[in-house]
Amino acid sequence: MNQFLGHESAYFQVDSAQRTLDALIAIAKYLAHFPGRKNLIWVSSAFPISIGFDTPRQPGDTRDQIHFTSDLEHSYKVLNSALNNASMAIYPVDARGLVAGAPGTTNWNNLYSSQGTMNELASATGGRAFVNTNDIARAMRAAADDSQASYELGFYPHDIKWNNQFHALKVKVSRPGVHLRYRQGYFATKEAPRTAKTGDQDKVETQFNQALYSPLDAPGLGLRVTLEKVTHHSDTRRVMGTNKVVPFHKDRALLAIDVDAHDIKLQGGSVLLAVVLAQTGPDGKVLDATRYDMKMRVAANGVQRLLGQGLRMDKWVDLVQGATLLELVVRDPGSGELGSVRIPVGGV
Repeated sequence: MNQFLGHESAYFQVDSAQRTLDALIAIAKYLAHFPGRKNLIWVSSAFPISIGFDTPRQPGDTRDQIHFTSDLEHSYKVLNSALNNASMAIYPVDARGLVAGAPGTTNWNNLYSSQGTMNELASATGGRAFVNTNDIARAMRAAADDSQASYELGFYPHDIKWNNQFHALKVKVSRPGVHLRYRQGYFATKEAPRTAKTGDQDKVETQFNQALYSPLDAPGLGLRVTLEKVTHHSDTRRVMGTNKVVPFHKDRALLAIDVDAHDIKLQGGSVLLAVVLAQTGPDGKVLDATRYDMKMRVAANGVQRLLGQGLRMDKWVDLVQGATLLELVVRDPGSGELGSVRIPVGGV
């Protein structure tokens, strides 16, 4: 029973660590579209570097022993890149507060490794970690105060080698008594080459899938969607091959879609947009998804009006049984920008 509980605990710890990384990456990608420095206050007990190494393994002991080193290395590179693109600093706050205990009552290895993860993430992104403090409110105020003044510095690396290695950065000032918090370096990772057709198409499909399943709306393309009305129509229909007649319900929703034309790149005087409209149930499962392209010619004298009023589209949607949420994803192939928005429709 103890080994079973150990397996169960290890599973949830691994799942928690991966969900934490995924959440931080999703937030960074969302905020990347907004200018300026962002400070993210992360109240948590972090995640451990390893699981199951608190005591030596005995004969017959089948508990999980997991090192996150290799997995974290890849995820950390992805996270570091996302945080760098978003100009976002992490300010972890240890929710456990001041940790103390009698000998043998506290797993100090897990405590130090998790706090070390917090300190490493904060230092690498230009933030600050708050550990062993019961004043969480003060820690959050201190993190918020750091956003009152900041400077953005840039540079061009000379003869850079794309070796996927971490390159440290150092920033100094001549004024005494000043402590700097800044990003400690970057990974020299170059995007893998893609074929002209297959690679681009795969990238587009990946963007659509990420937008559909992301917990946050994509802000790259300005979208405003209004549910104008929902119509209900009831009828009967005959089952094919029989004389049986069954009730038939058809519900439709009218969406008013407004796209910010400032985010659209005209191609040959035309607006080209790729659209995905998905319907999901209360459990988040996609019940139906439709993809279509939209093309609209813009006259030379209509560009300014388009920029001023935006692009307006009205779309009737046949709602599937059980759909509670519509998710609209719009991508501009010219700029590569993508926006998404969710519209509750209730159960139908």
